[in-house]
Amino acid sequence: MQSDSVQADLLALVRSHHGDHDGGYRLATVLCDYRAQLSEMDAEQWDEALLGWVRDEEPSLWGVALEALSSSGGNASASRYQHCSVNRTRMLNL
Repeated sequence: MQSDSVQADLLALVRSHHGDHDGGYRLATVLCDYRAQLSEMDAEQWDEALLGWVRDEEPSLWGVALEALSSSGGNASASRYQHCSVNRTRMLNL
């Protein structure tokens, strides 16, 4: 799977769960299920995409992304997540 395909799949999942009205919990679960079936390289693309949602504070998605990232337990995302988290804390303290 190519990174464009991972991005397209993520956006399709987001669109398909837009009307769930459950605070994003079902979407977070579906995102984690999707990551579990990816190759290691594609899982890294998944990590990068969700970290981007957090970093960019995508409305209605960054909280879901945090939940999915923390639930997936991906080692590749841990240090990069920490970097996003530190930057967000700095911004909140301004």
